[in-house]
Amino acid sequence: MEALQAVPDQDLAEFTHPLVDLLVYGAQVQPVIVDDLWDWLWRCAAAHERAIGEPQGEEGAGYHLISQAINSASGKLARLMVNRLRPQWHEQPAKQLARAVRRFELMLSNATNAGVMARAVTIEFVAWLDAYLPELVDRHLVPALNDETSTAFALRSLLVGIARGYGPGVRRKLREPILRGVREFTGKGGAAENAAARLLSMAFDDLGRPSDHEDRLQPGIARATLTAASAEIRAAAAEVLSDWLAAGKDKPSHDAWRTDFSPVFRSIWPADRGSQTSKASVSLAKLALSAGSAFPEALATVRPYIVPLDQDWPNFFFASRDEVKPTIAAHPREALTLLWLLATQATRGQSNDLAKALDAIAAADATLVRDRRFQLLETRAMRF
Repeated sequence: MEALQAVPDQDLAEFTHPLVDLLVYGAQVQPVIVDDLWDWLWRCAAAHERAIGEPQGEEGAGYHLISQAINSASGKLARLMVNRLRPQWHEQPAKQLARAVRRFELMLSNATNAGVMARAVTIEFVAWLDAYLPELVDRHLVPALNDETSTAFALRSLLVGIARGYGPGVRRKLREPILRGVREFTGKGGAAENAAARLLSMAFDDLGRPSDHEDRLQPGIARATLTAASAEIRAAAAEVLSDWLAAGKDKPSHDAWRTDFSPVFRSIWPADRGSQTSKASVSLAKLALSAGSAFPEALATVRPYIVPLDQDWPNFFFASRDEVKPTIAAHPREALTLLWLLATQATRGQSNDLAKALDAIAAADATLVRDRRFQLLETRAMRF
């Protein structure tokens, strides 16, 4: 190793990544090796780290960035430092702690591609860094996230779509890049749900704050953010709300709807027709059904925003689950109204799950079988 360290850093480009992998392995069996070699390998990584390529696929810029970062030499070195952030952090000897802080400063302030990779890895675990070294978040990550570059765009995408869970303190500190990241987010699936959840968490944070609290979002900001976001994000927001309401254990679902979820939904959901698409319709229907005995109230709230489905195979699984059968049994007429909103006469498609939902409605109120809406929906139900 002494012989290698004598070689100019720029001449070790082809060897840096394998040496970092060796360091990572060594850190697992003898952590002191990090202190001996980390600085040297960081210099080598900074000297030749490759630039970020163009995002590919539907996952978004943040996913593309972190995929490169975790497989880069500088990203792996950053992860070694992040792994040291634990409850015993401040119990380290003063000199050792100072060296570790200096390394964080070195990689987070680096202006090369290595610095980009290090900041990406650190943002994935931003809650850890804010817990132990909050001044570094303020000094390095906040400016990087608020920048106007394509790299900052990717970092914001990473912050909202992929970063590990963070609480009210981090959401308060990173409010602007979070809001901007949600508006800009282009990913789909689970990453879109993560991004939507960041905005929803901000809205729920405000429920317990007085109207003049300095940490509250300004009136209309949450709704404006969701309006400016993609249709994928709005659908994800409805899905997250329905999942949170269904999974809640602190309050009965009807109480949770009235005290928490209804106020948040009303404060955040776009009112204009141009923002409504069928992407969110099933999730909005799930949200209403998840309200338990408050289902009629919830249906009245989400009804204006449900756009009929027009698919060959519309998804009605949400209405056929065992968990919602008691709600349908208690409110069969409202359940029929909900199904009709999704599958009006002007739409198309068939569904096996629709048959199960109609059977539950008929079992609860046999007179509804004669309802014209029920009969038309029955023509769309697949029975075997």
